[in-house]
Amino acid sequence: MKTSEKEKSLSPDTTPEAAPSRFRVRLGLSVTLLGFIVFLVGARPELFFLDRSPVVGFVQIAVFLVGLALICMGGYVSLMA
Repeated sequence: MKTSEKEKSLSPDTTPEAAPSRFRVRLGLSVTLLGFIVFLVGARPELFFLDRSPVVGFVQIAVFLVGLALICMGGYVSLMA
């Protein structure tokens, strides 16, 4: 009985189908950087001279959560490029 080379291999073929798209990698990294800046505005507004209150408010928490979401989305786009 003769078996082909593919049937002998125990591991699946993991070679990439194509080269990563430069546009999608750059887009993902740009969104990640934008998300980091938005996160910093929410977490440390005094870095951008936007500190209006000594306490952390609801809007400030919402801003840094949006920044975290942008960081996650940018990372996902970059990794899936």
